[in-house]
Amino acid sequence: MQTRPYSNLLADLDACNGESGIALLLVHISGTRNFSRRYGYDQGDLLAEKCIERIRGIAREQDRFHALSTNRAALLLTGIASEGQAILAAQKVLRKLRLPFKFGDSSVSADANVGLAVADASFVPGNKLIRCAEEALASARQRDTDYEVAALHDAESSQTQSARFDIRGALDRNEILMFFQPVVNLMNNHMVGAESLVRWNKPKHGIITPGFFLPGVENTADMLRMTEFAITACCRALAAWQSAGKEIWVSVNVTANDLQHDDFLQLLQDSAAVWDVDLSFMVLEITESVLLKDPANCSVLLAKLNEMGVSVAIDDFGTGYSSLAYLRDLKADKLKVDRSFILNIETNETDRQILESIVQLAHAVKMQVVAEGIENMTVAQHAHRLGCDLGQGFIFGRPSQCLPDIPTEKAIANLHF
Repeated sequence: MQTRPYSNLLADLDACNGESGIALLLVHISGTRNFSRRYGYDQGDLLAEKCIERIRGIAREQDRFHALSTNRAALLLTGIASEGQAILAAQKVLRKLRLPFKFGDSSVSADANVGLAVADASFVPGNKLIRCAEEALASARQRDTDYEVAALHDAESSQTQSARFDIRGALDRNEILMFFQPVVNLMNNHMVGAESLVRWNKPKHGIITPGFFLPGVENTADMLRMTEFAITACCRALAAWQSAGKEIWVSVNVTANDLQHDDFLQLLQDSAAVWDVDLSFMVLEITESVLLKDPANCSVLLAKLNEMGVSVAIDDFGTGYSSLAYLRDLKADKLKVDRSFILNIETNETDRQILESIVQLAHAVKMQVVAEGIENMTVAQHAHRLGCDLGQGFIFGRPSQCLPDIPTEKAIANLHF
């Protein structure tokens, strides 16, 4: 264990804070004290060491691990895109610790609680992150929950705060736009669908991507209005494309709050009825972190969507802490592999092997695989050869507002596998 664990953790926090999204996980290991009383304190120390090593083994190359005491550890995760990704890491910690440890002829499992503090690219003082993670951990232990996430509302950037108040007016002023990016069949180069991507045409600022404004509204009542706009825009797009003879599907990203809202399924049906489109051409993109928050309820909801004819795509799969087991039990149709596994498949043998394994698993449960972030011909060819069914990325077309003339054959006319 480090001699000055919290000082070293603070140094790491200050070194990476403000550059990208980060998450601090404080893990308190439980069960070692009772084990020590029963089997001896030397064996208790050994169990604690094994627990600490398992947590250390979860850290990716860019993460930082700190052993704070014999029963407490910290994981500093960098390059975190969302709170959900940090929750996936916490769940992985808990799964690993609950796997049996061998002690001679006996097996024993440990348990833990996790406190999380997540910050975006805006700078948050290291002491504040630790304090928030400690408070979340204390809450998890008191409530006997697996993990708790600290609220960092006062750490939000002023831009995100202003977005929270502006977005309602932006919708009223028709400043929110819908862009679409093609998805193609990698076998025959035909466009089969498009992902919808919301943009804000903010006066005096121009086109703004959702990373700027969605975090400010995701957990507010305005998010349902945003989702209603997105679904309406997608149904309108489907109607326009089908009138032009284009039989393609459209996908829309939905959040955990969307799925939990009582009116969500009715919203889908009403929008489809207004624009006279078939819901079988609608795909809902749901991140794996959302699915893992409440897999039982999500499974029920996905079954209802399946009955309505709506397809489901698991988005950003493979972002560092994926759980493969749940795929078998979910009624999802597509698996979108995160671009971080796609970008280097032409040169990185490990990434190729991982992608091939994901493809085999997805195909075993009858899911199509979408390779995200394809930016050149060589990567497209490798993705196809490794078994990916569909592809998405700049090589096929950048996000465009054009309706219904999204880049299709023209964008991929020169692709030959």
